[in-house]
Parts: sequence; structure tokens; C-alpha cells
Amino acid sequence: MEYENLRFLYESTNIPIPRPICWFNVPFGPVEVRWGYLLMSRMPGRPLSESWLILSHADKYVIIQQLATYMRQLRSIPPPPNPLIGSVGGRPVRCFRLTALNPVGPFHDEAHLNRHLRGPRSSQMPPTVMQTHAKRHALVFSHNDLFPQNILVEGTKITAIVDWESSGWFPEHFEYCCQRYAVCDDFDADWASFVPEFLDEWEEEVQADEAIKKVYESFRVTWDTVE
Repeated sequence: MEYENLRFLYESTNIPIPRPICWFNVPFGPVEVRWGYLLMSRMPGRPLSESWLILSHADKYVIIQQLATYMRQLRSIPPPPNPLIGSVGGRPVRCFRLTALNPVGPFHDEAHLNRHLRGPRSSQMPPTVMQTHAKRHALVFSHNDLFPQNILVEGTKITAIVDWESSGWFPEHFEYCCQRYAVCDDFDADWASFVPEFLDEWEEEVQADEAIKKVYESFRVTWDTVE
């Protein structure tokens, strides 16, 4: 997945990303398990997560403006005819907003993706979720894990954007929802305050995500009580 994504982006953009060299897998253990390995070029810089909290607001803004330029370039890539939602070439994708561990998809269309997001408790979703999920969005190329640990910098210059495993063709709001989905602490909240500088805001879609989470959180509470 990531190899194909990187190769596509390396040929389609001038975003600073690792150059993919090769991908291979090897058997592991006594059962039919294979571990995959991706060989790529080494990129300069350190993760932005190491310095984000000590940077001045002005320095953060310099970095974010570079990121905005790269995101505009990413979203300007025209999708292929009749694209599936998922990794390049209609492949499955591994994304924290979809599942924690296993690749899923590809999805035939946005309705298919939304059914996956609602999961087996779709009938318990509030009407606002169903109304929001009835909307349709343009498909754009998205990173979907664009957080400081995946942005390499030297000072205030972005030297690389890494970890493209979760990337692919997704509805235009999906990346913003990924950003809001992952806010857990003060570090995340500070980063999130800059997100509207490089991504369009999609608050209705975020609220639908929050409503879905509440349905499943209430189910877990009920299940724990029963047990």
C-alpha cells in the first residue's frame, strides 16, 4: 500500500517525500505469515513533534504555511476515472479512523465508506448522522495521518512528509475529520488550532463523527455494566 502511494506521489508532485526503492515480504514463524518491508530513501530533519511545543507562534506559522502549499498541491492531483475510495490503484487502506489494525476497503463510493464508519449499529445513529452521510463530496488525494510526528523539519523548513500508509483517494472532508478525531491532549489541541490554516473546515462532518463515537461509547458502557 505505502509503496504504491509513495511511487505515485513521487512521480506526480514535488512534495518532499522519501523515494520508494522496493518492497518485499518474507515468511515469518511456523504459520503462513509474511512480513512486508519497504525500502526507501533516508530523509533529513527531525520530527516536528520534538520541537512543536517550544516553537514560537511565528515559527509554527512559517511551517504551517509550507504545509498548506503542499496540501494544495496534493489536492490538485486529478483523480483517475471512476476511482475507488482507498489507496492508489484501488487497494485497501490502513487508517486509524477506519480501523486500528487491519487494512479495509477499498470502498465503492462514499455511501459504502459511510456505512463502514457507522458500523453494525447504524440503526441507532441519530438523524443528524444520516443527514450528513447523505451528502456527497469530491474525491481528493489525502494523507490522513498528517501529524507532527510525520513531518520532518530542520529549523522552520519542512524537509519531508512521511508515513503515507493511510493515504489515498478520499472525500475532501475526510482528512479534516482525521485531524479532529485524534485530539486527545494539550499537544493535540495546540496542533489542531493550526489545522484550519492548511485544511478546509468541515464541522458538520466532524459532529457526525462525534455522534457515531457517542453511540459506540454508550454501547461499551452498557456492555461493561452487563458483564
